[in-house]
Amino acid sequence: MKSARGPAISRIPQNLIRWPAAWLTGHEANAAGRLGLFRIVYCVFYLFLLIEYHAPLLYDFPRFLQRRSVFAGRWLVDPPWIFYELIVPCLVASLVLLLLGLWTRVMTAVVLVLGGLLEAHLSGVDMERATAFVMAYIPLFMLIGGDWSATYSLDARRRRGSQLGVGPADSGPRFVLPIRAVMVMLIFGFFTAALYKALPSAPWFTQDNLFGHLTLQRRVRNALDGNPIMPMPWLFMEYPWLEAGMRWFVVIFEAAFLLLLVGGRIRALILSTALIFHAINGIWLGVSFTPILIVYFLFIDLESWRARAAPVFAPLARPVRTAFGSTNHTVLVVTGLLLACATGLLWEYTRLPQSVLSLGGLVNMVTIWYPVLPIASLWFAFVVIELLRSLIGLNRRAGKPDETATA
Repeated sequence: MKSARGPAISRIPQNLIRWPAAWLTGHEANAAGRLGLFRIVYCVFYLFLLIEYHAPLLYDFPRFLQRRSVFAGRWLVDPPWIFYELIVPCLVASLVLLLLGLWTRVMTAVVLVLGGLLEAHLSGVDMERATAFVMAYIPLFMLIGGDWSATYSLDARRRRGSQLGVGPADSGPRFVLPIRAVMVMLIFGFFTAALYKALPSAPWFTQDNLFGHLTLQRRVRNALDGNPIMPMPWLFMEYPWLEAGMRWFVVIFEAAFLLLLVGGRIRALILSTALIFHAINGIWLGVSFTPILIVYFLFIDLESWRARAAPVFAPLARPVRTAFGSTNHTVLVVTGLLLACATGLLWEYTRLPQSVLSLGGLVNMVTIWYPVLPIASLWFAFVVIELLRSLIGLNRRAGKPDETATA
């Protein structure tokens, strides 16, 4: 007689593979449209980050101050100065072509390689740059298993005849997989950080008044830089329990990123809390990790926002859509190439593109968080209200007698 437990036990390894695979390719609303819009936002944000990259800073940095890079170790031989002069303009031109959705897969690979080379140098100078998602994970996952050219791209316009059935609402694996893969890396990064802080050997809980000293230091630094000054840092100095509570909050908050796996309102709660957390750190503590901001756009349904705003901007968009639809594809390709080359040259020899992206210097690594904080706070409040309503509704239904059972 065969054991009844045999088949059940044999199914466990299959389930261990099936469940993660099903989650990685699960449903994401408007996934195709979201990826197409995210590609545009990603390129603009990447260009914004490149404003602070200057060639002399790259090749004039003293070699003895460089540490081992997490990307490519340390250069065995320093590249010539022309390498540093060309890498940023070439990266800028590639990002413009990627933004337009022209030769998308090739440009994704170029952005990955050039960005990786650039980060290989700079991460050896400053390890905590938070640029791994921008320069490595996002383009890598899009290149391996994603497709962010199926919507809102020149490539999609060219192959429209062979892309039947692909629309903004499509939620196929090639559109969902990169979103979920980036989410896994985000969870891994925050959860391992929480584990490290919780280790007995870690200095997180042993440093003397960590937040008190940090806020006082940043208060002086922000005053010198003209940034907002952290209010009431003396609270951390006067009340040790508050300072200890902040340390535990950070550990619990980072560990709570595991709840992103749940989805729904729980995911929205974690993401809105994370944006508030980053915004407060970026504005007042100077610990901005601004590059990670782009990751959260990947989990927001940008396509639904576009659909809601479309009727409002329809009179303005209609002439543009008509002209775009009637223009020969070759003309659009040539125009895109000229625009990419011009942007790369202007980036190198003028400050015009940088000035446009930063709105004349108004937007920088700190001020970019100003609109994020109120928007994330409203999002957080909305999610909390919805969760409370759901809990109240569940409690009411649980306390209501079953009419069918009574009958």
